[in-house]
Amino acid sequence: MRATAFCPGHVSCVFQPHRSDDPLRSGSRGIGLCLALGANAYVEDNDRLEIIVNGIEEDANVTNAALRIMGVDDVLVRINTELPVSQGFAMSAAGTVAACLAVTSLRGMPSETAFRAAHVAELDEGGGMGDVAGIMAGGVSVRTSPGMPPYGSVDRLALQGDLLLAVLGPPMMTAEILSDDVTRTRIECVGAECIDAFLKEPGWDSLFTQSQRFSLRTGLLDSAVEKSLHALEQYGRASMCMLGNSLFFRGDIAAAKDVLGKDVWTCGIDLLGPRLTN
Repeated sequence: MRATAFCPGHVSCVFQPHRSDDPLRSGSRGIGLCLALGANAYVEDNDRLEIIVNGIEEDANVTNAALRIMGVDDVLVRINTELPVSQGFAMSAAGTVAACLAVTSLRGMPSETAFRAAHVAELDEGGGMGDVAGIMAGGVSVRTSPGMPPYGSVDRLALQGDLLLAVLGPPMMTAEILSDDVTRTRIECVGAECIDAFLKEPGWDSLFTQSQRFSLRTGLLDSAVEKSLHALEQYGRASMCMLGNSLFFRGDIAAAKDVLGKDVWTCGIDLLGPRLTN
């Protein structure tokens, strides 16, 4: 037997991490975008747990951990990602959610099992703290309280449009950044301010304004990303993806492509969320 699923990618524009003894209450508040580009997973019965990502067998720690949380250790998983990993596009979360969702179809489990397992595995393995919650909501969302349902809550906004995504430097490791107490405290404080300011005036302009403010005041903004943000100002609005040496842009996409050159992708906002594609 075989099952397949797709999960959109996700960009966190602003986030405020929160840790609790209960992993379902842990996560982050934040503002995020679900991307029409994401990860596809193909799952079939096997005599062991085997995970192949983009044609290469890998440890795939987050996906491996999530499947074991679900009590599954006898499937072959093939994951194909449509965007680079460790660049703020939540490909680890997307691949894991897609794989776990396909397993729920294969084994007759409730879909909620997939999302909870993926969320806990992301936390345990140092991945994104709010990506799974944001991905579940779809569209442009605000994570108003951290964690997974019934504890976490996410509001979806009526915003749509095409985006340009670009990678401008080496991958960034979320776990390494959040392991520094000073950096994490600064992120928590600035994140709270930016989210509260956005909620007073939600919309695309405010989203980019608060996202830029967040990346600058937290000290996360890379010089190469900052240089590109300035170069794109005359063509639209852009900001840094959290956490990656990458950016997202809305405006004159053709002109932005000419400025940025290679390593760019265009996509819309995904409104459907994770889904089986059997």
